[in-house]
Amino acid sequence: MRDVSHTKGPWEINRGVSGQFNFYVCNPKGEAELGNWLVARTVWEVDAKLIAAAPEMLEALKLAMEALAEATAILGGEYGDHYATLCDKMITLEESGRDAIAKATQG
Repeated sequence: MRDVSHTKGPWEINRGVSGQFNFYVCNPKGEAELGNWLVARTVWEVDAKLIAAAPEMLEALKLAMEALAEATAILGGEYGDHYATLCDKMITLEESGRDAIAKATQG
């Protein structure tokens, strides 16, 4: 797999001038028009909010995965079987998070 570059965040939402149902997610240096800094266009404001939050969510997930991996190693190493169920859940969560990060960053 190769790393995928994306437009660096943070991203912001701009309402289109042509009507109520046009929302543009842009790099803050750009304009709310089809052009150089456009990240996405949608008709739903809730989707625009989710898309605009993506860079921050990706960074938060990466940080959470690092902390989760460290916690799993500590619990599994020091406490053994007593925390096995918790460790299993943490490992599953870590795998899910890493899959989401890969989907966002690799092609």
